[in-house]
Amino acid sequence: MNSSVTYLTNTSIPNDIEMHLRLCDEEFLNRLSSKVDIHGYAQKIVDLAYRFEAWELNKLIGLLAVYCNGQEHAFITNISVLPAWQGKHVARELMQSCIQYLNTTGLMSVQLSVDKENLRAITFYKKCNFEIAQTDDLEIMMRLRLGITQL
Repeated sequence: MNSSVTYLTNTSIPNDIEMHLRLCDEEFLNRLSSKVDIHGYAQKIVDLAYRFEAWELNKLIGLLAVYCNGQEHAFITNISVLPAWQGKHVARELMQSCIQYLNTTGLMSVQLSVDKENLRAITFYKKCNFEIAQTDDLEIMMRLRLGITQL
């Protein structure tokens, strides 16, 4: 873990998330801004998601947002790290915190969707013990069963 990074939950506001997502936009295989209205998505994340955040001073450098409103399954809607912080275990720390939290909720699994061509992300999720649940022409749905997995 990088000592200049502070890990928190649910402290970000929509402007923090919007700025973070815009800075990460080009890092998505298919730009996030081509799929969603980033301003509205940031508000939705604040309103509906449990957020695991990595901060350097007052800058949101990493974000994992997970929807926990299902009775059996959670869904990770976003995991993103600013380019300068990639490869420094920020995403892994966010994922570990998320899984530890979800293991206390009684949910059965957490799922996420990833672009089929995003081999770097798929490799990362497999290292976090996610398994491929289903695929289509564009995306892979991955799942991690909760309550039995430790990173």
